[in-house]
Amino acid sequence: ITFEKVGDPLSKIGDPTDYTITLTNTSSADTPALTCTVTDAAIGVSETVALASGDPAYVINASAAIPSGASNPYVNTASVTCSVTGFPNVLDASDSHSVDLFEPSFTVTKTGDALAKVGDVVNYTVTLSNTSGPGTPALTCTATDSLLGVIYGPAVLPAGDTVLNPTYTVQAGDPDPLVNTVTLSCSLPSGFTNELADASDSHSVDLFEPSFTVSKTG
Repeated sequence: ITFEKVGDPLSKIGDPTDYTITLTNTSSADTPALTCTVTDAAIGVSETVALASGDPAYVINASAAIPSGASNPYVNTASVTCSVTGFPNVLDASDSHSVDLFEPSFTVTKTGDALAKVGDVVNYTVTLSNTSGPGTPALTCTATDSLLGVIYGPAVLPAGDTVLNPTYTVQAGDPDPLVNTVTLSCSLPSGFTNELADASDSHSVDLFEPSFTVSKTG
C-alpha cells in the first residue's frame, strides 16, 4: 500500500483546515482484497474500506478547525491498517501533515492636544500597529474616526507602526470635553475566517472659553 496525507499549509487557531488522505492498494494482481481502516483522531476520521489490487485510490477529504492551544506548527497524523481475510498479514502505514499557524494582531493608539478653544486647530497623532506574528497574510485595514471620518484605508497595513497626523478645527457648539474615538478594523484574505476584533482608542480635549469685560462711568 501507499498512504499519503496533505493539507493546507497555513492556518490560524479556530479556522477550518482542509486535508486529503489517499490510500492506494499497490499489491500484486493475485493478492486478495485488503480490508483497511483509516483513522485520524485530529480531524475526526475513522473509515473502513475493502480495496482490491488495481482499484482506484481511496480518497478521504476532511476539514477540521485548528484547536485552541495548538502548537505551532500544528502536526497531525493519519494511520491505516490493512489485512487480508484468512491470512495473518497486517500492513501498517502513517503519514503526518504540518500546518504553520499565524497570529494576526493589531492595535491603535490616539493622542493629541490637551487644551483648545473654538477656532483652534487640534493636532492628533494616531498610531496603527500591525503586531501580527511571522507568516501572517497581509491585513487589509480601515481606520475610522468618530470626528474625522475615515483616516486610513481600506489598504494593506504594513508590519510595525503606521503614524497618522490628522487635525480638526474646533467648532462652535462642540461638546466640552471634546472626545473622539478612532476604530481600526482589519480582515484577512479570502480563505480564512475573518473574525478579527476591532481595536479602538479615544482622546479627550478640554475646551476653554476666554472672556473679559470692561466698564467705565463718569
